[in-house]
Amino acid sequence: MKRIFYILVMTFCFNGFAYSLNNDIRSEFEKRFEEFSKRIKTIKAEFTQEKEMAVLENKVSMNGVFFYDSKGDISLDYSNPKGNKILFSGDKFMIVNSGKKTIANIKANPMLRQLSEMLIACMTGDVTKFKNGWNITYSQNEKEYILTLTPINKRVSKMINIIILNFIKEDMSLSKMKMIEKGDNISTYSFFNKQFNKELESGVFDLK
Repeated sequence: MKRIFYILVMTFCFNGFAYSLNNDIRSEFEKRFEEFSKRIKTIKAEFTQEKEMAVLENKVSMNGVFFYDSKGDISLDYSNPKGNKILFSGDKFMIVNSGKKTIANIKANPMLRQLSEMLIACMTGDVTKFKNGWNITYSQNEKEYILTLTPINKRVSKMINIIILNFIKEDMSLSKMKMIEKGDNISTYSFFNKQFNKELESGVFDLK
């Protein structure tokens, strides 16, 4: 499950006109997202996750509830498979998979720290986390902004080709995150039924 942090997709080829257009969309997105992030303290949303694995013919579907607070804590509580969990709380990372729990210190592990920053940035749209070591292109359709991130860092590029994030224009929240790992494994997260600035359930970020 740790491989949920690794994301791939197709890149953009762009000429001078496209580059200028990309900058226009970038400025618009960053301005609107800054306004969004200033007023968001908590997020609760349902999510689905679909995994396409090269060794399997059928997709694997999972779902659960996503929690976020402005301190940077993130929790993905899985309803299916029941009991599975991914948690970033303070400087700790916890993953529960099939009843097996692993807890690690983020500060003591540079790769884990980078992955935690990446996940938080993906989930929240804080693209400042990607300023170094990534190329970002911006596009849009009628309803969404679409960010495509390509790693420059050699270590990261061994695991990830591209990241694609879709943000709804109406409220600037993340609607989809697509992840394609090396070996053509793909994870797609979709977020819906979002609640903003509501008091979260007690203990959602506890390491237990």
